[in-house]
Amino acid sequence: MFNSSSVEVVSHANPFIAELTIGISIVLILLAVTATCTSSLVLFIFIKEEKLRTRYFLTMAAMALNDLLTGLCYSCIQSWKLIRDMSVNSDVLSADPDCCSRTAFVSFCNNNALMSAVVLTVDRAVAITYPLSYRHMSLLKFHVPLFVIAYTYSFSLSLVIGIQGHKKPIPFNRCGPELCWNSWEIVHSVQNFNMSIAGGILMINLFVILFSRYNTIKYQKRNLIQLFYIKYHEQMRVMRTLSSVILIVIITQIIGRVLRRLSFLQTTEVYFTLLYKSFSLLTVLNAVLNFFICILTSTEFRLSLKELFIHSNIVSPF
Repeated sequence: MFNSSSVEVVSHANPFIAELTIGISIVLILLAVTATCTSSLVLFIFIKEEKLRTRYFLTMAAMALNDLLTGLCYSCIQSWKLIRDMSVNSDVLSADPDCCSRTAFVSFCNNNALMSAVVLTVDRAVAITYPLSYRHMSLLKFHVPLFVIAYTYSFSLSLVIGIQGHKKPIPFNRCGPELCWNSWEIVHSVQNFNMSIAGGILMINLFVILFSRYNTIKYQKRNLIQLFYIKYHEQMRVMRTLSSVILIVIITQIIGRVLRRLSFLQTTEVYFTLLYKSFSLLTVLNAVLNFFICILTSTEFRLSLKELFIHSNIVSPF
């Protein structure tokens, strides 16, 4: 198993590993640029359309902002890394002392994607459980503290990675947050905690779906469908979009983190590189997929997007 105490500076690299790392960087750049464009468009539509500027879409807009940061971060860092790797001989790629400084930014985006799903889940659970009270909840007393907790957690982990891994030489194909920590036990603890968070999100969302279904059946049996519409209309309108976003985030986070843990059990550099880099690929892919989820599941977003790009051909005589 690879660990932070056994990392050695490599002076000679397998040419295939170097080419594989460069290829992964190119794919990451393409996905990151796409994520930057799509998330920018999502944010623009949320800001432009008044019907989307509601508390029901607030957490979704925050997730789109994190997708934008993810796209910008990965596109800049991977572009710099690609230029560096291609400018030297693939046979003498040495360890990178600046890896952890860059990884701190990437780690923030990776962890904040998970924490954004936490905020989104808590918001949905409260909205569907207490629909009338949710409408009158203060943003400063409910949403802002959630965002502060989420961003503080992600920032704290990134800060520790940047400080503990400052100028630590990391082999070029192993650049990631795990090797920047000084304690492998802490790495396992953080990974287990994040996996527990992901599992908890799945359970809460399952509860939200079952609770919504239960209320629907209950009001239908009592012929109170109008009352149900008054209480739960907004929640049901956005549930499919938000539930789909949360599901994709959790799937990519769990698979990515499992693959990253499996990478440290590998004895060959090729398998290690493929498994370890999969988490980054899945994170950026998730940022891209959120745009298509909005298009497929939200009628309001789809109409707003159509109005933005398709102009009427009717010319007024006035």
